[in-house]
Amino acid sequence: MKKIIFLYIIFLSIACESLGVNELTEEMSYYEYVGFGWTNFYQRNYFVALDYFDTAIQINEVEFTNSANVGKAWTYLMMANESLGSSLLESRRDSANFYFNKSSENSLEASELYNECDYEFCCNDCFIKDYEVGKIYSDVSRYLNYEQDALTYENLVVNISTFLQDNSDENFYDFNNGKPNTGSFNLDSNSIVFLLAQLHFLNEDLYNSCLILDQNEVCDFSEECLQNNISNDLIESLLNCLSSFTPIQ
Repeated sequence: MKKIIFLYIIFLSIACESLGVNELTEEMSYYEYVGFGWTNFYQRNYFVALDYFDTAIQINEVEFTNSANVGKAWTYLMMANESLGSSLLESRRDSANFYFNKSSENSLEASELYNECDYEFCCNDCFIKDYEVGKIYSDVSRYLNYEQDALTYENLVVNISTFLQDNSDENFYDFNNGKPNTGSFNLDSNSIVFLLAQLHFLNEDLYNSCLILDQNEVCDFSEECLQNNISNDLIESLLNCLSSFTPIQ
């Protein structure tokens, strides 16, 4: 039950607006297909989103299709989230992992290529951070399912902490960057802070759970986080903070 509640907290809900190009155009560019892929992703039209990302790859317009691959990876990850408890979970999560890995290949060359995209939503290197965040969520999911190839709690903490160090302040991560008129998607650097805090809490490390939230100023605690003295009142505040971070409905 604890794992199900945790998965509900960390996975995401979405909203969408329009792309801003004519979807009925007879032929579209790689970047337009990717854009419509994200538009349908936000609308939870996951099979349609996959069709657009696939078409972006299949037209062979650009040498590197990392941004389409990361779109496919995130689509499969969300589909896997909807498949909890079903026979489709493993295959969809494996597909997500496969396309996340593909999206990381030749990433420098791809980011240089994507400078040619002239749509307002374009971002030459956003796919790199989307890959990193996607892998974090995939790894945490495998850990929670006690899979043999899952990373350890300690390794997850290192990976997530490294990401947060690289993506704070002026480098603050927002999933909506590089997506067309996205509206709202509850995933940014603060989401990763909550994820790490939840991971600490599940492993009964209340001090570090409290500390990461306090250091990143995402929750206001009336008491200081002390390593050897976590009061009942502070535990209650910590629980209230963690439970306040829920998906957009």
